[in-house]
Amino acid sequence: MKAVIFSFTQAGTALGCRVAAHLREAGWDVRQASLKKFAVVQEGVLPFTPNLHDEAARAFEAARLVVFVGAAGIAVRTIAPFIRHKDLDPAVLVIDEKGQFVIPILSGHIGGANAIARRLAEALEGQAVVTTATDVNALFAVDEWAARQGLRLSSLRDAKAFAAAMLEKGAAGVYSDFPLQGPLPPGLVYAFHGDAGLVITTKAHVPVFRTTVVARPVIVHIGIGCRKGTMAKDIAYWVNAVLQRANLSPAAIA
Repeated sequence: MKAVIFSFTQAGTALGCRVAAHLREAGWDVRQASLKKFAVVQEGVLPFTPNLHDEAARAFEAARLVVFVGAAGIAVRTIAPFIRHKDLDPAVLVIDEKGQFVIPILSGHIGGANAIARRLAEALEGQAVVTTATDVNALFAVDEWAARQGLRLSSLRDAKAFAAAMLEKGAAGVYSDFPLQGPLPPGLVYAFHGDAGLVITTKAHVPVFRTTVVARPVIVHIGIGCRKGTMAKDIAYWVNAVLQRANLSPAAIA
């Protein structure tokens, strides 16, 4: 897991070193970059190469976590050209140079920025500033949970509609083809129908709540034997035919 830390002042760079140490202890491969005049006085800190814009472009391409130690405005202006989609972007955090506030500003759930912010805030004896609605209302966040469990959601639009329904009702149902370990997350109850629900299945066609998000375990494996010269379209036809007969979703294919 790659992480990149950017800083812009002497105090910010010193704090960045503390953040880097905590991240390395947690198993992150960390690159720390700052202005040249601060990089030369801090061991392990590299100067922006060749500039912050290019550093940010590389970070968005390769890293799972980007941390800015400095003003939120600098972070927002820097990352703006590189934001793609919430299931592709890295987690992005902003920390003020005194370490008082740790603010996730991008990919709070799927990228894990909210959880990382809480851990870093505890390490720095600061405060995590989490603004996502489900967290503020202490409700279940299906996209964050699915990412931790390695499940594929039917769509982020479905996840958003599910979250909105939970915020409105305060609870939602869950139906699963697999036994779930431990207690259900807050706000979920076992159900077969209702206003909003989460369905956990490998099936293509599933029981439907009025607002449904489907989470599929990626556990289906396909073995194919074929003769030389068999067309790809013919293989695809028979794979799809078998999936349809078995009521299996292509999203469950590992």
